[in-house]
Amino acid sequence: MLNLSLKSRGDRARTQPVREQLRVAIVTASLGISGAEKQAFYIVRALAEAGVAVRVYNLSRGGKYEVEVRRLQVEPEWIGRWPHPVLRLPLLVTALQSFRPNVIQSIHAYTNLYSAIAGKMLHAVSIGGLRGDLSVCLDSHPWCGKYLMGWPDGIVVNSKKALEEAKRSGLVNPARVHFLPNGIDLSCFPLRDEDDEEPAGTSCNCVTVGRLISSKRVDVFLRALAAARSRESTLTGTIIGYGQEMKPLQKLAAELQLGSDHVRFTGYSEDVTNVLGKSSVFVFCSESEGTPNVILEAMAASLPVITTPAGDSADLVQEAAAGYVVQFGNVDSIADAMVRLARSRTLRRELGAAGRDYVERNHAASDVGARLLEIYSEVARGSVYGRQSDRIERFRNARRTTVASGAGN
Repeated sequence: MLNLSLKSRGDRARTQPVREQLRVAIVTASLGISGAEKQAFYIVRALAEAGVAVRVYNLSRGGKYEVEVRRLQVEPEWIGRWPHPVLRLPLLVTALQSFRPNVIQSIHAYTNLYSAIAGKMLHAVSIGGLRGDLSVCLDSHPWCGKYLMGWPDGIVVNSKKALEEAKRSGLVNPARVHFLPNGIDLSCFPLRDEDDEEPAGTSCNCVTVGRLISSKRVDVFLRALAAARSRESTLTGTIIGYGQEMKPLQKLAAELQLGSDHVRFTGYSEDVTNVLGKSSVFVFCSESEGTPNVILEAMAASLPVITTPAGDSADLVQEAAAGYVVQFGNVDSIADAMVRLARSRTLRRELGAAGRDYVERNHAASDVGARLLEIYSEVARGSVYGRQSDRIERFRNARRTTVASGAGN
């Protein structure tokens, strides 16, 4: 009995969370339905699964990913009671004082100053975010753009284009800018059954996903679909998203003689993965991006991709050999690619399989936690809060030991 008791205590020691828990506060503007919010959820989940004590501080209330965060037993705290940042900051600092975070990470560029100022007040490492073009960020916040980038101890970007822009900007020490690829939950995208045969005459459905705003250029998608259908009548289209451009786009579809049998406007959908799984081609016509979640999700769903070179879109598709890159607004090139893919199921399969393999190797959500902890350690070493670096490294080492012990059993 004695030996059994000792063994069970040893097993528990190997599987229980590390004792010296790291504490990370996530500051976000929203937990709605956009790509940044989805990545915020993946970050929170990855940290929680790594044994980090994580809390979320949100400027707004509600949203799909607020519900998902709660399912992780992480209760988001609302700090947006007052409309002005000067009034919100004391709410955040007061809320953080009892938590005593080692790291304060901002998801959106808009909230970088909250993290930076709170970090200085609480002697925590502060990490800002940039999820898109730096020029767009600076144009949106002309009076404080340099502070949004320069005040945090480090900046995390989700695209290689933004990484290079930030390093060249002169607004932040290049050594303080770090790249964190978007993560994709591959469990949401089952592999396609390659043995299924499509009946003759089956339509080839081209899908696009995003907010219906001018910069997404869904009008180009519609014009390309109309041009492609004049040569290949099996082509159809699906537009997933909502926004101020909905009515003008529906009017344009009618002018292009694209009826309800030719193009479908779904509006907002919580089941994008299911629609992707039933589609044939993903088309992305946007003019400004970081690393678009929707392209990675389309690739995870084994769809060939037609994209503009917005943000990292071209690099993703070319590195994966998963489709075609066309110039901004080039209707004819998009139409040509649509027709080519519609006429070859074999080509669609080959490009789709290559994209899926690329996401599995480079963008699995399961890798986010380890990458984040490495970034935290690097940022802390370069900040004035060197003691936090020691704390982070002790946590990483203890976690590696715990994982290794578990793997050995």
